[in-house]
Amino acid sequence: LVTDGAYSSEANRQLADDKNIDLVTTDLLGRDARDICAEFQFSEDGTRILLCPAGNQPKSSSIVKSTGKVRASFPKNKCENCPYKDQCKPKTSNKTSAVYISKGSHERAKAQRFTGTWQFKFLSKVRNGVETIPSTLRRKYNIDTMPVRGRIRMKHLFGFKIGALNFRKLLKYLGSLEKCALNPEIA
Repeated sequence: LVTDGAYSSEANRQLADDKNIDLVTTDLLGRDARDICAEFQFSEDGTRILLCPAGNQPKSSSIVKSTGKVRASFPKNKCENCPYKDQCKPKTSNKTSAVYISKGSHERAKAQRFTGTWQFKFLSKVRNGVETIPSTLRRKYNIDTMPVRGRIRMKHLFGFKIGALNFRKLLKYLGSLEKCALNPEIA
């Protein structure tokens, strides 16, 4: 199911997963998440971090109720020698290093990674093609201001406008076939 970025919430994604539907949101709203957030492994309920990108288990992990972020503390020596230290940006103290990441930023980073794949590019083109129909109906056929009153008259006029749109597409398609048949390089 290809939707707008306004539908990219964890609740909608969970509802789609329950029905075996892949929810693809084409335009992500808001600020970009750090790419490294996608590498962390969270528990099923999203309240604990199980593994960091380097494969280290945290010493302790708990959710901060006020911010909704998960705080995971690692031994300081593991974070100092980690190749992902510059990306994670842990807050270090005397003995430990702490990382604060929310489940939402983890999901957003995974969604941002998906936007670079060929599958996403194909699906976003499908959505863009679908959105041209309402735009054309508004611009060329003025469906926002119909000059009739009544439900049945409105249905008939709207049906005629849809028919005109489809007829115009058919004529355009038939014209393109004629051009292909006349071109000797294609045949």
